[in-house]
Amino acid sequence: MLIILTTFLINSRHLVMGAALAPYLEGQPFYRVALIYFFMCDETWALTLQEMAHLEEKGKNKPLLNPGFYFGIGVTLWASWVLSCSLGVLLGSVSGDLSIYGFNMAMPATFIALSASMWPLKRYKKDYAKLLPILASAAVSALVSLKLGSAYSVGLGVLAGIVTAFIQASKKIIK
Repeated sequence: MLIILTTFLINSRHLVMGAALAPYLEGQPFYRVALIYFFMCDETWALTLQEMAHLEEKGKNKPLLNPGFYFGIGVTLWASWVLSCSLGVLLGSVSGDLSIYGFNMAMPATFIALSASMWPLKRYKKDYAKLLPILASAAVSALVSLKLGSAYSVGLGVLAGIVTAFIQASKKIIK
């Protein structure tokens, strides 16, 4: 049951990512929007939102998503994923334990780099309360990892971020 709940919580981020992209998709034909969401992954989403924020800082009011930029990133990441998985299938059984070389740090390093590059302090203009879900998620994940082990840290960290964001949103609705 824990695996099912953790999988649901982790993948629920796609709901938020899709909603964050939606304002930039006005006027796009359905087939293009479907392809945009097909190629949406953490990296594509993060780089695209960085591009949108950059365009907004340059004075473009509510820029639209640039399909060339998005699909260039999306197709490249998709192709590298397929190639890497294929190589893993072919070479995985003969390569041995790669964790001794630090490869098990690749995924966390990717997310740390994406998070650092998206750090939204400029965008929030000192409204640091909007950072609380990120900080709650990181703090709970770290504490749980230390006390209960990594098996629970991801799921409970995600849940902490969701609950914090929900509480913040409900306070705004009530006011």
